[in-house]
Amino acid sequence: MVKICNAGIAIGAGRQKMVAYVNICSYYVVGVPLGILLGYVAKMEVKGIWIGMIIGVATQTFVLAYITSRTDWEEEVIKMMITFLF
Repeated sequence: MVKICNAGIAIGAGRQKMVAYVNICSYYVVGVPLGILLGYVAKMEVKGIWIGMIIGVATQTFVLAYITSRTDWEEEVIKMMITFLF
């Protein structure tokens, strides 16, 4: 649930491209390789694949939460007011 909210906040702030990059990196750079390592190399089978994917989702959640917490919301409001008023 937190992941969805953070992604929605970032997309609403006009950062669609950044959210896409975070998604790609979280799943295909962290989750899938870790799942393959745990599932096949560490012989954990399906459990290892799931653990890898869960760690990928957790990575995405933490990165998007960090980005959301570091956003200057006053600046975002000013940008949106300028966009809609002019």
